[in-house]
Amino acid sequence: MLNLGDRSPLTGRRAAIAIGVSVVAPALIGVAELANGPDYGLILFYMIPVIIAGNRMGRAAAVATAISCAVAGFLAAYFGFGTSHVLLSAWNGLSSLVMFLALGLASSRFHLDQQELRALNARLREMLAHESETARTDALTGLPNSRALQEHLHREIARCRRDGTPMAVLYFDLDNFKRINDQEGHAAGDGVLCQVADAMRACVRASDIAARVGGDEFALALSPVQPAEAESVADRLLASMAKLRAAHPGSDLGASIGIAWFDQPPQDADAALRIADRAMYASKEAGKGRHTTDRETRSYAAAVNTPR
Repeated sequence: MLNLGDRSPLTGRRAAIAIGVSVVAPALIGVAELANGPDYGLILFYMIPVIIAGNRMGRAAAVATAISCAVAGFLAAYFGFGTSHVLLSAWNGLSSLVMFLALGLASSRFHLDQQELRALNARLREMLAHESETARTDALTGLPNSRALQEHLHREIARCRRDGTPMAVLYFDLDNFKRINDQEGHAAGDGVLCQVADAMRACVRASDIAARVGGDEFALALSPVQPAEAESVADRLLASMAKLRAAHPGSDLGASIGIAWFDQPPQDADAALRIADRAMYASKEAGKGRHTTDRETRSYAAAVNTPR
């Protein structure tokens, strides 16, 4: 095992490359310089393995390669000039060593800065992704919020318009939810909202979305779906509400659900939600604790423009 840097130990093929860069390459350049004679130095070629070592193998490898290159250059000059220029060869070798060390350390520092910058960019992307997710998620229930619902509906309306598939929006409001907060406290009320969110998650498929619109109001977007399937989802939600009501005696907790089903895509997300909201209020006016389906699919524009 060989460790030439401030990175992980080098083994196998990487160790061979490290030896080649730090030892073999300087030696070969030194032999070439000796064969070339004293008139033409090859100092620029020594820089190549120094830069590679600093950039790929770390600070210690850069130092080792710089020393190897300086020694190889000194020996080439010594044997090329002869003993009459020992001091000159030593001075040139020392100067080269200082230059190679500075180059190797700079190359290693540059590479470390690049790594830190990449890590910082990756962290920044994670933070931005988290922030984007947080901006679309309800903090209490973990469900998508109104913004995420709107974005999903825009995409689904475009897809349904393209594929010609039906879709539905369920909008529901908890009946008598205020009694939970008044009788048992807001912590109990928050617990009920989270249980409603869990019941909604159990009702949706991968292509659907369950969202908390705000307060004790929720919505689901289902596609593709037929009217009977949408009503079946509403029935399951009402059954879940019955269990919650039994867990909170005296609260008379329930839900009024409005279903807007479209065999042709609605004009936009606001239109879809508005029709579902109208149907939800129809459920409340009919006595609460039920669902009402608005199937005005061929005249939904008129329904949207009709005052409630």
